[in-house]
Amino acid sequence: MLNNDNHIIKIDIQKLSIMLAKGYQRFMISSFNGTYVKDYCTISRPTSLRGQKIVNQSELKYLLKRVRYNKTVFSSRDNSDIPDSVTKRFNLIINTYERENKVPGPEMEAVAGLYNCNCSYSHESLSSEYIDNEYKNIWNMIKDCDTFDDQTEILGRQLMLHTNPDYYKTFFAIGDCMDNAAILQTVIEKKTVDKNRIKNGALKRYGRYKFDPYTIMSSYISCFNSMFSYGYDDIYKGKSGLDYGILELDMIKDCHVTVDTNVLDAKNDQVKALKRELVKRTDSKNKEILNLINVQNKNNNPQAISIIQNNIINKEKKVNEIQDLLDKLNVEIRYLLLDRKCNSKYYTNEAIIEGMRNSIAHGRYNIVAGSSFDDYYIEFKDYDESGKLTFEGKLDLNGFRDLINLNYIHIVRFIEEKMGQGRAKKLV
Repeated sequence: MLNNDNHIIKIDIQKLSIMLAKGYQRFMISSFNGTYVKDYCTISRPTSLRGQKIVNQSELKYLLKRVRYNKTVFSSRDNSDIPDSVTKRFNLIINTYERENKVPGPEMEAVAGLYNCNCSYSHESLSSEYIDNEYKNIWNMIKDCDTFDDQTEILGRQLMLHTNPDYYKTFFAIGDCMDNAAILQTVIEKKTVDKNRIKNGALKRYGRYKFDPYTIMSSYISCFNSMFSYGYDDIYKGKSGLDYGILELDMIKDCHVTVDTNVLDAKNDQVKALKRELVKRTDSKNKEILNLINVQNKNNNPQAISIIQNNIINKEKKVNEIQDLLDKLNVEIRYLLLDRKCNSKYYTNEAIIEGMRNSIAHGRYNIVAGSSFDDYYIEFKDYDESGKLTFEGKLDLNGFRDLINLNYIHIVRFIEEKMGQGRAKKLV
């Protein structure tokens, strides 16, 4: 449910899944600036071994040397966007090559010409440096897979993230969300949490079932967003808001965070400006006093003396007003410094949560593969407007799960107390 200016909007999960699927399809076939790119990797393997699992590191290294990164670029001859109907056609043709483990050739130029497009294609091998540096890591990821298809699923993901990281980071993130939506819809329809029933149901309805560290991380990100959405700031922030100090975030590793000092910095800037104004006003008042002394010594003109004395009174009043403001600001600054010292965990945790959700919202996170489920972790980074790093941290699968479960209790308890419904029950 969404709240839009007190209007409750309900979205059916099945319809949400359909929307995600259509958006995913649109993302896959869209052309940008009159160009549509389709790429994939092929592996040349002896016929006798096709379909069989990769059995050791040596075989994997041998196969990586035989990988070809194939990239086909279609561009409209008049620089206009290529219609979706045409990019769908191109996509289907290239998918045929991919399924058959073949590479496009000159024949694609003739196909592109039928749709007023040019076509270029390339086939590249993986660098020796990449193979030498990564084959052991990839082996650790695939060695426990049950089938060759499961191995190639992971292998393909790693290769595409290496060859075209900007595109495929988004591509896989959307796909992981779709897989989670499909699993959730199957859970609702089958009214079960049995893994085999969910798997069979998802395969039957959606034609695929994917449950791996990436889909798990994606589900954790969704849970985190549901707990710390920007839309909750109205009730989380302020004196009667959420006590960030009670949140449990110690599971975040290599955490470095800069606590927001904007309020304090703004008050210090005000102090500096007021001090400059105070010096200016005091100098002006002192000049009037010297002027009064000169008039009194020179001709002692009563009318001139009265005017100068009024000027001195008005300027003294302005000086006192500025000094009062300075005194008030200095008290506020001392209070803020004391508050931050006494409640450092509150402000640190608040900055960590802000950094994590900004990292997610701006796509500044990266899921790093490991040799087992427990070794996968996600890196978060956030930057300020000047490009300075303000937050970074790492969470492995277990740590992210614990962060969600432990803080869920605090969040629900706070919301229920805010709504006057008593305390939240603990998770089972």
